[in-house]
Amino acid sequence: MTYYRILLVALQLSIASAFLQNGVEASGCSMDACTVAYDRTMEYEGIRVGRDERYCELVSSYRACLNETAGTCRGQLNFHSTTYFISLQWRQHDCERVLERAKAEGRQAHKCRLPPAVAPSSLRHCTMWGDPHIRTFDARVHSCAEVGARPLIDNRYLLVQVSSGRVRDDSMVTAVSKITVIVREHNCTGTKRYEAASETEQLPSSFVDGTTHSTVDGKRAVEILRHSPSHVELILHHASVRLQVRRAGPYLSVAVTIPNHVLAQEQLPYSSSERALPLSEQLCHAGCPLHSLVPLPAALANPQSFSDCHGTPVLLPLKMATERCKSMNVTDDFFDACVFDLIATGDELLGKMSREAQTDLETHLTQSLPYSVGRVDLSLYDHLTNHFWTGCRPSSSPSFSLTSVLIGLFAALALS
Repeated sequence: MTYYRILLVALQLSIASAFLQNGVEASGCSMDACTVAYDRTMEYEGIRVGRDERYCELVSSYRACLNETAGTCRGQLNFHSTTYFISLQWRQHDCERVLERAKAEGRQAHKCRLPPAVAPSSLRHCTMWGDPHIRTFDARVHSCAEVGARPLIDNRYLLVQVSSGRVRDDSMVTAVSKITVIVREHNCTGTKRYEAASETEQLPSSFVDGTTHSTVDGKRAVEILRHSPSHVELILHHASVRLQVRRAGPYLSVAVTIPNHVLAQEQLPYSSSERALPLSEQLCHAGCPLHSLVPLPAALANPQSFSDCHGTPVLLPLKMATERCKSMNVTDDFFDACVFDLIATGDELLGKMSREAQTDLETHLTQSLPYSVGRVDLSLYDHLTNHFWTGCRPSSSPSFSLTSVLIGLFAALALS
């Protein structure tokens, strides 16, 4: 193909993408996800337009994706323009014959290709730990008070679901009690399922089917690494995704490190009949639901008023909790989470989880370090000391207040 024909193809696809931005999303048409996947794959794998097996595979996938979205896009001019242009590519490069020849020669048309290492600057990180707290892909930190199962992340490569339960029956304090990871079927792997629950003494070091990896052409596409009885790592090499699953006593945590180009494909259909959940329902994207959001800064500014409102006893004095968290070498949002968890539970295991969550972030997302200011105090929340609480529980009985004081005293003695 001449330079000018390549330029024409690029111009045609650019025009289609420009149309895409003007009204497609409002109509419910999701063809933009197909175009993003095509563009990202071209860039990521360095694919050149031409009569080439890999390019024809990509054109075939693009056409299939457009067909899957046709039901909601048929009234869109840009959909028909894009469909026409990609069909033209299919014909111009004789892709049907190219793929048939590859198949006849014994080359697998949709074979597994393990990508090269991803630059740290192209990675995003999400983690959920403690009471629980969640750091989203865009670096927002929320604290949730919710019981039940919620999806952390859901895309064509994997689903991670977390379940939370109450730490005590009489408390709003919750913690992660179960983690389920489903690795979706792909050219590089069959479906794999991993489960960790707070009831077991150690984290499982294998998938539910007893295997520890999937191998393609002598290379591991998916594998589990057991770093310790309380730390397991799941690696999806074909997607450049890493998951850290940790345990501290009865508490669980999970962290996901994922490339930007995979996040860009999150709304693509991962089969002909299924779609990923909306980003608004995934904790790593949306954070805590509003109804379960804990106003952590106000709670740290005046723990007693938070306790009086929600009926949650202060089990460790603020000053002692602050000193404990300083000694654990946690900073910034992780410091806040540590202090809150110690105040609410008196359990240093939850403080330890804040340290581990920060370690995972520093290890797998090195560009986050410049954004850490090393804060180990709560003075920036002083203006919230007189925060007006709403939705409070009915006033507690005197006996309950005395019980809270005694519990807090025993917790302080145990930790001293």
